[in-house]
Amino acid sequence: DQALADLRWLFALPEADKERLAIAHSPHFRGHSRMQNERDHREQIHFGRERAAVAAERVATAPHLRLQGPNLWPAAPGFRARMQAYVEAVEGVGIRLLRQLGKALDLEARAWLGDEPYLLAKGIGYHPQPHRTAALRGVAAHLDFSLVTLTLQDDVGGLEVHRPDGSWSAVPSLPATWLVNIGELLQYVTGNRLVATPHRVVNPSLVRTRCSLPVFVNPSLATVLRRPPHGQPVVAAGDELGHHALQLELV
Repeated sequence: DQALADLRWLFALPEADKERLAIAHSPHFRGHSRMQNERDHREQIHFGRERAAVAAERVATAPHLRLQGPNLWPAAPGFRARMQAYVEAVEGVGIRLLRQLGKALDLEARAWLGDEPYLLAKGIGYHPQPHRTAALRGVAAHLDFSLVTLTLQDDVGGLEVHRPDGSWSAVPSLPATWLVNIGELLQYVTGNRLVATPHRVVNPSLVRTRCSLPVFVNPSLATVLRRPPHGQPVVAAGDELGHHALQLELV
């Protein structure tokens, strides 16, 4: 509840305050941005693990290390500490989940994660569109690139997952619940035994901003991923196991 309340507060800030947090100010791709085009209608802020930036000479030979670095935080007392604690807790759940999935598939999840998984959280505000046309926008259909994504959403609704029959199914907005999406990297390292979930969002409300907070659990920046020796073909569209969307209730 506090994480969602913090996001609602942030998205209601004056534009000048958001500009100080603009992702354009961060070489590590952290901070606030807007996407309002034919596919998307949202604003968002990216947070990652708080680490010092890698020296420029190392980045010159390993550009991916540019992703490591400090975040841009709003000045509100407690915001940074609360968000870091939340993201760290969710990361722990994601790692435990990956270990269980690896065990079930007789694969070693530690090889997927490395010593320090690359962690990214994205607070998203989908604003109402009171004058919208039939071409509704929120975030267009896409796959997550992560190993797994654990998403907290408020009660506005609007998240949909793609079903094997080609239809879209609404994901219930259950309190204190994460939606767990399988990402493309997990599909890769499991040899297609688990398949990434297409999903999209449209804010159904004409008056309320929909807030969500996905946490993307990724391999460490030093990890090289490999497919298992005997991968499976990509699951056919008619197979009910083709796409996975799991709900985990917090206890």
